[in-house]
Amino acid sequence: AIEGEGLLGVVVVVTRYFGGVKLGTGPLARAYSEAATKALVGATRAEGMFGTEYSLTLDYSLLGRVNKLLEKGPVVIISRDFQDKVGLKIAVATSRAEAIISSLTESTGGRIEIEPLGLRPVIQD
Repeated sequence: AIEGEGLLGVVVVVTRYFGGVKLGTGPLARAYSEAATKALVGATRAEGMFGTEYSLTLDYSLLGRVNKLLEKGPVVIISRDFQDKVGLKIAVATSRAEAIISSLTESTGGRIEIEPLGLRPVIQD
């Protein structure tokens, strides 16, 4: 059912409340498949990506430069925190993470703190 809908990164759970094997394996498999297909057809869909999440800490003077780089994508800004310094949590498409982090480091002359936080699915608005 998932392949038929052309989806990735999806899990479908079908729960059967009636016990026993009276249907037999063929009809039982068709019943599960039909339930999964109905769930997928009726589900809300959102585009997303797998991204590596990072915490960035930088001086306000670097914010314009960093924003320009982040706008080029594929980057999702998860949160912003404006205290003594600017704190950003971002998710970068895994395939581009190394290049983007390298660009951030180079463009700020190494004056940005970058902490990797791990891999996560990210929904893009």
